[in-house]
Amino acid sequence: MAERLSLRRASGGAQLVRRGSTGGEGGQTRLPRRGSAGGGRRASAFFNRETSVGDKDRLEDEFLKKEHASRKPEKDPCVLALKEKALFKHCSQSFLCALVASANQRSLEPGQEETLHPKTGVMLVVEHGAVNTVVGPGPPVVTGAGTVLNAAGLAGCAELMETLPPSTASPADYEVFDFPSSGTSGFSVYDARLPEKDMVFLGGLTGDQLCFHSLCPHASRMERRASLKHVVQGSLPVKIVAGLPGECPMMRCDRADFMTGGVSLIEIDMHLIKSVGLAFKLDFERFQKNVADMQRRFQLVLEKIRKIFIAAPAEVYWAIAETMVEQHVYEKTTLVQEGSTGSSNTAASSNMIITVNGTCIVKKNMGVSPHEARDRPIGKLHPGAIIGDWCLFAANLPRAASVAAETELDIIVLPNEKIMEIMRRLPGTLAGMENRLNKVASFIRTRLSGKALESLLNCNIFSGCNEAFLTEVAEAVESRTYLCGQSIFENEDDDLDLGESSKELAAPTKRTGSKPPATGEHKEDTEDEIEEDIESGTMLYALESGTCVLQTPGRGVHLEIVQGNSLKTADLKRADFCVSSPIALVLCISMKSLREIITRYPQERPRFLRKFDPAAVMRSVIRQIEAFKPCCNGFVDDLTRGMTCSSYMPGQTVVVMGAEDNQQMFMLRRGQVAVEVGGKKVADMKAGATFGEVVMLGVTQSRTATVRAMTFSTMLEIPRVPFWEAIERFPEERSHFEQLALRNMKITTTWPILQGVPSRLGLLLFLQAARRTVPAGDQSFNNERSRESALLVLSGMVALMNAEGKEIETFVDGQCFNEQILIGIPNYDGSYLVPKVSSELQIVSAETWEKVVSAFPAEKNTIRRNIFSYMSRRAEKRLGFEANSTAILRQAALFRISPEVLLEHLVPHLEPRVFKPGEAIVVAGQEGDTMHILLDGLAFLGKSVGGSRPVAEFGAGSAVGEAVMIGAAKAHPCTVRAKTLCIVRSLARKDLLEVLETLGPEVQKDFDELLADARAEPPATLLQKLKKTAAFKSCNANFLTIACKDADDVLFAPGDALLRRGEVCKAGESPIYVILSGAAMIEGELGVALAEVAAGEITGEGAAMGLSSRRTATVRAGKNRFVHCARLHGGHLEAALKSSEGGQEQFLADLHSRRQTDNKAAMARWASWLETKVIPALRGSPVFTDWSVKDIKMLVAPLSEDTYPQGEVIAQAGTPADTMIVLLQGEAEVETKNGMVIGHLKEGATIGGEVVMGLFTMRTSTVRATVPCTVLMLPATELQRVVETPGADDTREQFTKLKERKISQVEAGLPMSALPLGVGAEDLCARAVALQASFHMLAPGETFHPTPDSGHGGPHFGVLVSGRACFEVGSDTRPIFHISQGFLVPEGLVAKHNARLRALTACDYYTVRKSDFVSAVDSIPVAQAWYPRFRLLEKQVRRQLITRLQSAHGATVGLQAHRHSADLVDWKMRREETVAAAVEMRKEHQERVGPPMEILDLNLEQERPKSSQGLRRSNSSPTEKLLSYPILTVLTSPARHEVKRPSSSSSASRKMQQRRAQTQLCW
Repeated sequence: MAERLSLRRASGGAQLVRRGSTGGEGGQTRLPRRGSAGGGRRASAFFNRETSVGDKDRLEDEFLKKEHASRKPEKDPCVLALKEKALFKHCSQSFLCALVASANQRSLEPGQEETLHPKTGVMLVVEHGAVNTVVGPGPPVVTGAGTVLNAAGLAGCAELMETLPPSTASPADYEVFDFPSSGTSGFSVYDARLPEKDMVFLGGLTGDQLCFHSLCPHASRMERRASLKHVVQGSLPVKIVAGLPGECPMMRCDRADFMTGGVSLIEIDMHLIKSVGLAFKLDFERFQKNVADMQRRFQLVLEKIRKIFIAAPAEVYWAIAETMVEQHVYEKTTLVQEGSTGSSNTAASSNMIITVNGTCIVKKNMGVSPHEARDRPIGKLHPGAIIGDWCLFAANLPRAASVAAETELDIIVLPNEKIMEIMRRLPGTLAGMENRLNKVASFIRTRLSGKALESLLNCNIFSGCNEAFLTEVAEAVESRTYLCGQSIFENEDDDLDLGESSKELAAPTKRTGSKPPATGEHKEDTEDEIEEDIESGTMLYALESGTCVLQTPGRGVHLEIVQGNSLKTADLKRADFCVSSPIALVLCISMKSLREIITRYPQERPRFLRKFDPAAVMRSVIRQIEAFKPCCNGFVDDLTRGMTCSSYMPGQTVVVMGAEDNQQMFMLRRGQVAVEVGGKKVADMKAGATFGEVVMLGVTQSRTATVRAMTFSTMLEIPRVPFWEAIERFPEERSHFEQLALRNMKITTTWPILQGVPSRLGLLLFLQAARRTVPAGDQSFNNERSRESALLVLSGMVALMNAEGKEIETFVDGQCFNEQILIGIPNYDGSYLVPKVSSELQIVSAETWEKVVSAFPAEKNTIRRNIFSYMSRRAEKRLGFEANSTAILRQAALFRISPEVLLEHLVPHLEPRVFKPGEAIVVAGQEGDTMHILLDGLAFLGKSVGGSRPVAEFGAGSAVGEAVMIGAAKAHPCTVRAKTLCIVRSLARKDLLEVLETLGPEVQKDFDELLADARAEPPATLLQKLKKTAAFKSCNANFLTIACKDADDVLFAPGDALLRRGEVCKAGESPIYVILSGAAMIEGELGVALAEVAAGEITGEGAAMGLSSRRTATVRAGKNRFVHCARLHGGHLEAALKSSEGGQEQFLADLHSRRQTDNKAAMARWASWLETKVIPALRGSPVFTDWSVKDIKMLVAPLSEDTYPQGEVIAQAGTPADTMIVLLQGEAEVETKNGMVIGHLKEGATIGGEVVMGLFTMRTSTVRATVPCTVLMLPATELQRVVETPGADDTREQFTKLKERKISQVEAGLPMSALPLGVGAEDLCARAVALQASFHMLAPGETFHPTPDSGHGGPHFGVLVSGRACFEVGSDTRPIFHISQGFLVPEGLVAKHNARLRALTACDYYTVRKSDFVSAVDSIPVAQAWYPRFRLLEKQVRRQLITRLQSAHGATVGLQAHRHSADLVDWKMRREETVAAAVEMRKEHQERVGPPMEILDLNLEQERPKSSQGLRRSNSSPTEKLLSYPILTVLTSPARHEVKRPSSSSSASRKMQQRRAQTQLCW
């Protein structure tokens, strides 16, 4: 009989004990029992009797059965957990109970952690308590009893992870037809770029080709390796942590079981299973088969799926191997159906499919016609291809294309729910793919919600809100991205306390909708609720994408939140809001910020209260669709229960033309889609658009167009079946939708003038109006009846012909003609339509229109505005402008120089208007505040004296009423009428002022002077203003009335021409201008400002009175402000002069006197300008040094100044040049062509002398104004004109010599070739410097004063090319430094020390402006060979000169008289007198006391000793030095004079006294 084996419990685990051995007391065999020690004793006692071996076997089986029966396995979590595992599939319950009963048990203390090692081969099962499972850096997930860990280790799969290399996605697994480079695609499906226009998407793929990559994202570039550093030996580590006291799993359980914390584990290894399997052979065989099968599946996961879940631990791969579904598919079997959203394993929209072997064909449904669609192959899948992407599991993406098996093949299906369950249980797995998830999130965020406002519209709670309210909320909202397992918010308290709104969300919705509570019912709660939310720091979370769950420890998941829903933290006080999809995009806003916004929009307050009916939120979403707005609440609530939300990738088709699909209706919640017909894009739709209602209503069975997602788009889908079910429950809605269906039949083109009106009006018009199809060239519309009808082009192309039969415009589909007929404006010009191709037109007569519109009286004004807008858009197009272009406003002088931002804000305020012939646009004497810009037609002003023609006419582009609109005039001075049908755009003053106030002072400044003048002047008519002007103040009232008849206000922008030189004039017809404000300049032939016309002056009167047939000068508005003029008409002025009212002589006399005065003042200003600015500046240039004043005046006479603001470029390097620049005022900087500043120019500087001499035609450097500058541009042609003038022989000769000398110095390369740098005459840079160098010939003894660095031209340096010279300082003529040929002179240094250069012999001396030199060196690369030597030479010269110059300067200063010289002389005289008196006093003393005492012998002749350094010290003594002063005499005490010393003094005191007595100083 075979030996029986059993297990014995030991402290270290389980061990085998052979029956009959000494394993137990008395050699008995003990069966282990899980539980208390008492249970083990009972098992021992059961066998502690003498029985046979057969009896023991029988008794053992009986004992096992009793033990198994007593354990109640149906309630044992460990047994139930093992029963669900693939390793123990089909194993008996007894076998599992035996395993659990025989397994070793161990415990972990609360918080104790342990790393899970698959190689140990031990599977752990949680018996009691809670355990936290942590993968890598991911969040811990708490699980309870029944949790199985390390099953892969038990099956021995850990070794497979090491033996099999990591798999990678290969582009060779995919093939995109008509796109050869797809095999090595370098782009990612989740790039955050927007698609290019014309449906060309990423990487050059078309929309249909991109559907292939949307179906198989792994076909494009993907992540190839793990994202984090937490990877250990190729995978993320797994550790378990025992639960803390009170920590329990997110599932329904008894929380009292977890109050002590810790965890109890049982260990099952292969040794234990073999031992127990001896008693359960059949179960053990099944287990072995399961192990082999799971090892195969695990290997398949590593080979095919490991490339998806990068760096995942063995625990994850094992879970995938358990849940994946293997299928064998036959040829031509459909694996995936385009657009499918079913729930089967292969068709589920989010399930992933991996092909193991065989090939598949990818097909795309494409529209052939409005009634037919066909599948066309777009690619092929090879073994290893992956369909779908787990990153978008929760996005509810319909399949972008169909997949059919080309051959028999095996596939692996990864069910969506199973994979998400694994990720929720082990969320740290995502750490290895964080880069990819972030890229997907960024892709969704970029493509899905380009604006926060669009994201808000996708959230149900914000649907139907005020747009201004949403705009403010969008600015306060924060977008966040969460990964699976992350908690959006979590509270510490474990007790669940749901807010009322959350309970309502969780509760089932009632079938029959009821009205939400009135706002007033909870008025008393509103403020308290919101304030409570604010005080508690409540946040509002709106789920933009993904799914989340609301879960509580001990209770589990009790609510799932899908995209579009929202929650407040106050509503979930003790619950965990956790992400359950791979990615979740959440919009967050604090209730405090929301409260501040709500205070400005109180009507939005109710939807954010806790007692607000959640069903009302979804009603607001549905009621955004026009078709459902009139429906009752119950019907709408029924629809919401059947609605679904789907997302579409860029390029994916939502519906296909000609396809018969599920016939659902779509509402675009966010994103953008394109409408295609026949493969061409015909329209775009954005968030809020709806389509598909015609199919859903049953009008047609197939789609009439293809709708393709241009960005990542989200659709709200209303299926046909739930819709008709709701109709059955609410029959009162049937008639509404039947009428809607009737009206939608065959409507493809609508009237553009019906925008913003109810669609029912268009439907009725479509039913009532006649339709005609006419061939090309048909003339049937050239009749009175057709001219009295409005026509809409439904299809084709037609030409608009004028009355003479000339084509003036072309109309295509959707454009209409004669639309003004519908508001009572006839076809005045007799135009008509002629088809260019076979076309279909809709004809609406005035009678038909009135019949239809009579049912919509409130829409007449809207339609009238639409007609005016449409007519104005067509007029703008004829003028060459885009619709609503800012160029319209620039036609008015008032806005000609305005910034673009102002015009962009004003364009929406332009009101289109139409005036019939003869209708007054403005009326004389009528106050107003509106200006009109004429877009089409002709208007006229008054009548001439004879009455045969208008005084003035206004055509397209003219502006009327500018002065009145800005406030410069009180009322319109004259009446302007429409001569033909006039289309205008009008702007009101209040709109202008509002925009100016919005944009701020920077934009307002252009209008400040006009507005200030308007406020400062008292209200007056134009005639009253003219009476106050200098031109008419002395004229009598009758003369003024006749002369100013039909005068009108005109504004001119800065720089606009009032009159132009050469204009043909006609006496009695040409206009005359009187300046009311501002100033105008009179310009000569070449644009020279000759005089100024100030306010109150008149101009243009000579030509108007017949004194000249052409204008002799140009009168232009000043450059700094607007000019307001009164435009008089020559005929009326002529009539006033010929009238008998009097005042003519006085008017002409005053006019003549003012002209003489103005001319004298202008000539004086010009002469002063010439003498003070121009001549001094030109004299500084070598070109004009020797010119006479007469020739300079002749040169400057036709020229004018130019003004450059700060920062503007005066001259640009590298551009052609033909002028010399003279800086008359301001400062500028000189830059190289690379922008480096190399010099500065001041007032009086010139640049470009070589240009006007004709030696060079290109700017070598850039000159930029650093402050506002006034510049005189001197053209080379003007200089040549003066030189060639007869009588200018001396100037011509000097100019010729200068030019020849300049050419010779360029050829010689002087002065650079004279420097000791080794630069030859042929050096290009040396010649460039020579071109701009100035030559000075110095005679012997002549001096030259160098240019200081602060001069108007900036720093200079000089070069002595020949001769000898020296430097002198100050008034001293003694040379301090001699120089000879080839010496470099830094002129700034020399000038700084007040030195000058004196020629000792005849010298040739050149000066070079430093900026010209640097510009040449920077532009010509060859200079880099010797430029360093030049810098070194310059440094050496400066070092030499600076010492000499400083010394000479010091000596000169020392020789100068001291400022206190007079005081010093007085002191010297007093000193001499004092010395003389002292001598006399000494003589007198000698006479009284006798001869002087002997001088102490101090051994003056004795040689002084040497110092320690060997230097001999001076033999002089202090006494000898003292003797040099006549005032002091050193006397020694005679030997006969002894000093008495006290006997008591010390020797030191005696020595001191002796020394004091030896020498005495006496005066």
